[in-house]
Amino acid sequence: MILESKSTILRLLNIEKSEVNFVLWPVVYSFFLGAAMAYFFTGSTSLFLSGFERDMIPLSFIIAGIVVIGIGRIYSYLQQKYQFTYTAVGALAFLLISVAVLYAIFSAFHSIILIFVLYAWNRIFAYIHNVVFWGMAGKLFSLQQAKRVFGLISGGEVIGLIVAFFSVPVLLKFINTEDLLFISTIFLFAGFLVLLLIVKKFKVNLSQIKNKAVSKKQKESNNIKKTGFFSNNYYKLFFFIAFLPVFAQFFVDFIFQAQAKVEFPQKESLTAFVGVFFGISAVVEFFLKTFLSGRLMNKYGMKFGLLAFPIVLAFSFALASVAGLFFGTVALFFSFVTLGRLFTRAVRTSFNDPATQILYQPLPVDERLSFQNRIESGPKAYAGIAAGLILYAFTKIPSFSLVYFSIFLLIVIFFWTKIAIEIYKEYKQILQNVLSGEGEKEPTNKIELVFNLLMEKINSSATESKDSFLKLFASIFPFRLAKLNKEKENLNDFESTSYKLRELVDLSKSDKVSERVIAANGFAEHAIYKVERLLTILLKDENYDVRCAAIISVGKMKASELYPYLLNNFRITEYRDIVASAMINIGHGILYDLNLYFRKIEYEPRLQLKTIEIFEKIAGKKAILILRSKINYPNKVV
Repeated sequence: MILESKSTILRLLNIEKSEVNFVLWPVVYSFFLGAAMAYFFTGSTSLFLSGFERDMIPLSFIIAGIVVIGIGRIYSYLQQKYQFTYTAVGALAFLLISVAVLYAIFSAFHSIILIFVLYAWNRIFAYIHNVVFWGMAGKLFSLQQAKRVFGLISGGEVIGLIVAFFSVPVLLKFINTEDLLFISTIFLFAGFLVLLLIVKKFKVNLSQIKNKAVSKKQKESNNIKKTGFFSNNYYKLFFFIAFLPVFAQFFVDFIFQAQAKVEFPQKESLTAFVGVFFGISAVVEFFLKTFLSGRLMNKYGMKFGLLAFPIVLAFSFALASVAGLFFGTVALFFSFVTLGRLFTRAVRTSFNDPATQILYQPLPVDERLSFQNRIESGPKAYAGIAAGLILYAFTKIPSFSLVYFSIFLLIVIFFWTKIAIEIYKEYKQILQNVLSGEGEKEPTNKIELVFNLLMEKINSSATESKDSFLKLFASIFPFRLAKLNKEKENLNDFESTSYKLRELVDLSKSDKVSERVIAANGFAEHAIYKVERLLTILLKDENYDVRCAAIISVGKMKASELYPYLLNNFRITEYRDIVASAMINIGHGILYDLNLYFRKIEYEPRLQLKTIEIFEKIAGKKAILILRSKINYPNKVV
């Protein structure tokens, strides 16, 4: 019963048993860092807004942006010289020590300058957490795993944010606002200990060094001049689609914080408001990521993901601007600004960020990583500085109220929306070119060519040669043997000897590949409840022949309990055709699971095209209904 419960949980979370530890510890780490960030942000922001005028907010954006660029350059340099484990631990140790020292000095002297530094340090906190956490995740998980587990492991951070933010009003009954910085240090220290544990447990994975050929290409890509952003239209649009959302978010933060300072003049009441507000924001983010993000992105596609963020902001700040023009910056204005800020992080992380990540896919593999690094250290970093400079200039204009800041933001959103539509069109065109390119086509025609060639050899060869061709045919196309009924008598030598279940169980645990292959083939003759666990193990066997035999057995047994493991192998290129053959043999029974799987691989159009081929081969009314539902699929290639 316990084993069944564990299996159900793993299936719901869409992870395999072998991935549990790899997923669990990053979740724990992200929880502690999420809570640490929440306490640090709440404490430092409340202290800053209570101690400074609004024109100092953009100044902090500028300084923080410059510091982040500097730290980013240093971190990139250290990454080239040392293993990831050293740079990650060193970066988090630096963050922990810096936060602890800043808190200690502030507790002793209560310097107004330190409050400014603490507030600006939020950007450094977020930057270091992102490069360490996502760098670690990229090392621990393959590309196929990443699409399944990245949302799950980042969920720990969201839960940490929710717990921390909602605990602030309760904690303020016993401590002062500045003491939240101490609590942040405690959670940060706990996260540091978890990171050390992760490094110890997964040192081999985290210390892997890419081959020299790849490194050389990456170095060449990194040496591309910054003008390369404008070398073609797609790169140019990418620069702006990375720049404008960050630029707009700094404007949103400024308007929200400046008005919050007016609405909550008392430090403790401001702190309580910040805690509750961002707690609600974290809950909204969790809800969107868990229940709506995947469904909406699947239904409406990447264009929806790119446009959701600017549309939500445009709606909120259009209402805020109208209210401000007619009634001034009163409670109604602040309500609409608050609405916009509430959805800023939630909509960005749920829709905009995943959609932006997809934009990297058409780029050549050897250029993708270096281009991502250039985006993070280029337009995204410069956006904060540019926003800070413009905001600072606006604050120096007499009678320039927050309403005009809001109107300027609407102008930015207009250009942002225009760029989003243009890059989506450019993305579709590039993707279609990639998918239709001669060197990029799926090898379906080649597979059919092999099938036809073998059929020709079987039909035309002498009797003594047919056995060899039949055996080769059976290994490549195990479920097409029905077409060769007239040749079945020649397959007697190919059929496996009958074994008892107990013998097969022992053979499945053997160190010999040939014996595990016999077990995998033999399990097809027994009831699923007797062999499910053993077949599950063989479906993950490291040996190619063993795993293929297990896949063939699943295709013969048509046992729905094993479909998730079959689909996991479908992601792996070398097993894809044998799995496709098994699913075609299963027929209508796997259509429901295959249709669900189609939705999960929304960012892998080539794999989706392969599943459509399987629907076509299975045929029948159910398959036709599924195919009809895909006719208006957002990705027109699919």
